[in-house]
Amino acid sequence: MYSKQLQITGDYLNLPVRNKAPKRLVQLIVDEKTVRHFKIELAENMDEPVDLWVSTNISEFAGKAMEIRMPEPSGAEENILESLYIGDRFLVEDDLFKETYRPQFHFTTRKGWINDPNGLIYYKGEYHLFYQHNPFGVGWGNMHWGHAVSKDLIHWEELPVALYPDDLGMIYSGSSLIDSKDTSGLFDGGEGMVAFFSHAHGPRGQIQSFAYSTDDGRTWTKYENNPVLTSENEPDNNFRDPKVFWHEKTQRWIMAVYKAIAGKSSAAFYYSQDLKSWEFLSYIPGIHECPDVFELAVDGDVNNRKWVLLGVQGTYMLGEFDGHHFVSEAGLITFEYGTHFSATQSFAHSPDGYMRRVQLAWMRFGLYPDMPFNQQLTFPCELTLRNTRNGVRMFRNPAKEIEMLRDREQGWTNLLLSQDTPLIPELEGRLFDIELEIDLQDAEKIGLRIHDETIRYNAKDRYLKCFGKSVRTNLQGTILKLRILVDVTSIEIFVQDGEFTFSACYIQDFGSKPFELYAAGGTAFIKQLSIWELKSMY
Repeated sequence: MYSKQLQITGDYLNLPVRNKAPKRLVQLIVDEKTVRHFKIELAENMDEPVDLWVSTNISEFAGKAMEIRMPEPSGAEENILESLYIGDRFLVEDDLFKETYRPQFHFTTRKGWINDPNGLIYYKGEYHLFYQHNPFGVGWGNMHWGHAVSKDLIHWEELPVALYPDDLGMIYSGSSLIDSKDTSGLFDGGEGMVAFFSHAHGPRGQIQSFAYSTDDGRTWTKYENNPVLTSENEPDNNFRDPKVFWHEKTQRWIMAVYKAIAGKSSAAFYYSQDLKSWEFLSYIPGIHECPDVFELAVDGDVNNRKWVLLGVQGTYMLGEFDGHHFVSEAGLITFEYGTHFSATQSFAHSPDGYMRRVQLAWMRFGLYPDMPFNQQLTFPCELTLRNTRNGVRMFRNPAKEIEMLRDREQGWTNLLLSQDTPLIPELEGRLFDIELEIDLQDAEKIGLRIHDETIRYNAKDRYLKCFGKSVRTNLQGTILKLRILVDVTSIEIFVQDGEFTFSACYIQDFGSKPFELYAAGGTAFIKQLSIWELKSMY
C-alpha cells in the first residue's frame, strides 16, 4: 500500500491525470476516517506530459492532517503519489472555456465528465443546477453531484461539489425541493433545501436517500438514517432517479421513481408526510429512468391545467394525477427525435408557476478530442401546453433568456428560393440563433446546410430528416417553421413552434460554409428568415 501524509494548508488537493492510464483507487483519510474515495487515471511518470490536472475541495478539513492511500500499487511507480499537492485554488489552465471544442452557450463543467442534470430548482433568486459528475477524469465514473448556480439561465457560477460518494455507493440522479413547512423537522421550524438521490453501485444496490442544506445549497448534510426507501427485492439495480414534489390536494410529498415492475419500465409512486418514511401508491408503465412530474397550464390558462409525466429520452404522458394514480389521456407521446438527448429534468419551484417549465437534458455524445471536459447539456428550454388538432400537446422552445446573447442580426423577407438560386449569406462566427418560416409552394424538397450537416424536408412524405433520424411532421398546408441553435459542438432544432425537436452533438467542420438554404424540384418562398450571431456566455 502506498501512502502519503500532508498537512491541509489550502482548499484543494490537485492530482495529475493521464488518459487511459490504469485506474487507481485513491483514499483520503482524515481523523482515521475515509472522507473521499475515488478511482482515477493517475499519471504515474511525471517525466511524461500530463493530460489534465484535477482538483477536489478539502477546505472543510482545514488545519488537519490527511493521509493519501493507494491500496492498488501493482504496476505503479513508487513515487506515484509524490506529484499530488495541496493548493489555495481550483487548478485551471489559462485557456479554460476557450478550448477549440468548448461549447459557448451550453453548460459544461470546467473539468471532468458530466451527464444527467439533477436537482433542478429555483430558490431565492437563483437557478440551482446539479449534475452527474466525475471530477477526476473525462470518462464516466465516480458519480458525484456537481453544482452550479445562475440568476439568468445563461451565466453559470460553478460551485464546489455538492454530494460525494460514500459507503452506500455512488450518487446517482434525483431531484430537489424546498421543505417550506419543515415537515422533515430538520430546519428548526424554518425552511431549507432537500436533495433526493439514488445511491448506486454499493452493497445494497440502488436505494433512495436524501441530503439537506440550511445555507441555500452551499453545503449539504446527508440524512443520518439513509436510505429512506429500498426495493422489496433488494439489492435491486432497476430502482433509481427519485423525483419528489409536494401534492397540494392531498397535502403530502410524492415520489416518482423509475422501477422495473413485472418486467416493464415504470414510474412508481410513493408518498410521505415527513420525507423520511415512504409508502407505495401505484405505478404506470412506459416511463424509463429519470421521471419528471409537474403541472402546466393549457394555452396559458392557469384554471385549465394538466399533469405532465416526462421520460428519459424525449417522451411524455399528459393526464391527471390525484395524489394516488397517474391516468394518461393519450399514452406515450414523443417530442424529441434527436440522436443525443437523455435524462430530461425541469426546474422546480419556478417563479413562472404553471405558465412555463424550464427544462434541461444531457446531450450524450462521444469524446471531445483532447479536451479537459466531456459532455454538455442542452440549452434551457421552455415547456408549454397548447391545444392542437390532435389534442393538447407539449411544446418546447429555447428559453427567452437567449436574447441576452444575440449580437449581429441579418434578416430576409419575401424572398423566392429555387434550386438555381440558393441563399448563402455571409456569416461570421460559429454560434447562431436562426428563425425560419418558409412557404414550400411547389418545391419537392427544402435543404438547410449548417456547416457540414444538412437538414432536409421532403414535401411529398412530410418527413424532416437530419442526423440520421426522421420525423413525420403532419404538416397542414405548406408553411414550415424552424428554430435552430448552433453551438461549437451541437445543433438543436425546434420544428413547428417546438412541437417536435432534434438535439444532436457533432464535431464542427470550421472550414465549411456556416449556412446555405436551397430548394429542389420547384420553388419555395421565404416568408421570414432571421439569423443572429451569438456571443459567448463566458
